[in-house]
Amino acid sequence: MAAAPPTTNPACICTNHLKKQNVLLTGPTGVGKTWLACALAHQACRQGYSAYYVRLPRLLDELSIGRADGRCSKLLKQLAKVDVLAIDDWRLAVLDDVHRRDLLEVLDDRHNARSTVVTRGSFRWTTGMPLSAMPRWPTPSSTVSYTTRIS
Repeated sequence: MAAAPPTTNPACICTNHLKKQNVLLTGPTGVGKTWLACALAHQACRQGYSAYYVRLPRLLDELSIGRADGRCSKLLKQLAKVDVLAIDDWRLAVLDDVHRRDLLEVLDDRHNARSTVVTRGSFRWTTGMPLSAMPRWPTPSSTVSYTTRIS
C-alpha cells in the first residue's frame, strides 16, 4: 500500500519564495519529498512566478554540457532568474571539484535573491548504511558554503 501524499498545504509554504527563503526537505525514501518540492514549484507557477524542477544529477550534466559548448554562463544566469528552483536528489550525485564549484555558483547567485527547494534522502534508514559510509562533502569548508546558502 502506497503512503498518502503529505498533507502540508503548498499554498502556505509557497509564500516563502516571496520572502526569498529556502526549503530543505529530508527523509527516507517514499515520504513525499519530491512530491512536496513539485507541489511548491507548481503553486509558485499558479501564483504567477517562475519555477524549475530538476534532479541534481541532471543539473550537473546540463552544466557540464553547457561548459563544453559555451552555454554554461547563460544557463547559470537562467537558473539565477527562476523564482523557485527545486533541486531533487541532492545526495544521489557524486560531486567532483567542478560540480561542487558549479553547484556553489548556482546557490551563491540565488542566495538572498530567490528561493531554492532542495530534497535530500536519508539513506541510513532506507539502506541500513552506517553514518560513516554515507556520502559527504570532501571538505568542511564546502559543507559550510552550501549550508550557509541553503539555510
